[in-house]
Amino acid sequence: MPCYDVIHTMCDQVNGRLNYIEKYGAPKDMNETFATIIHAAPKMDVNELMEVRKQLALLLDESFVKECNTNPDLINKVVRENIDFKKPEDGEIGLRMVNLAKERNISYSPSMELVSEIQAYCSRKMIPIPQGLGGPDAPPIPQYQPQPMIAPMNINMDVPPQNPPMPPPYNGGAGMPPPYNPGNDFGGPGNVPSMPPPQMQPQAYNPYPDQPPAGMNPVMPDPSAKPGNDYN
Repeated sequence: MPCYDVIHTMCDQVNGRLNYIEKYGAPKDMNETFATIIHAAPKMDVNELMEVRKQLALLLDESFVKECNTNPDLINKVVRENIDFKKPEDGEIGLRMVNLAKERNISYSPSMELVSEIQAYCSRKMIPIPQGLGGPDAPPIPQYQPQPMIAPMNINMDVPPQNPPMPPPYNGGAGMPPPYNPGNDFGGPGNVPSMPPPQMQPQAYNPYPDQPPAGMNPVMPDPSAKPGNDYN
């Protein structure tokens, strides 16, 4: 309806200046009027307005007529904002439904997703959020309060660890051995005897395994003796 009102007024302006247009051509101060009529005529579904658009296209420059369909800055602001179909946002739809329900005293509770959309829409448009949807009477939103951090333990590596206290001696009775106690990881005493590792004596390297080691004198066999070994 706003577009119809604006274009109706513009057509009256063109009609009032027909004599001037016939003598001197299209005036420059009516470029917005001409551009608005040319742009809006195909979208208004009015046959007479399409005829006006056709006559203006013959009067004006061809490049200007083409620019009227692509450059929104040439068009009237009211027509530019209302001539094209625009899908409203979900937040705008939810806000209108809430306001209508409030006006008609209808019990209406939007879903949580729609409440989030309404809040986001009101924040972008600087609109106060309705009561009951996060407005002034809504309870405060709980804020996250982090717990204080525990100071780490200062471990002095120069001080050796202390051995844990030893259990009291075993008093199980006469002739009974004490329980198995292997000790602890810090070198605490236990009752398990530790066997020292065997001492390995170094052996001299013998490059000739089929010959006797150094320091051993082989005995030559006696031909008249009975068979034996090479070393007797």
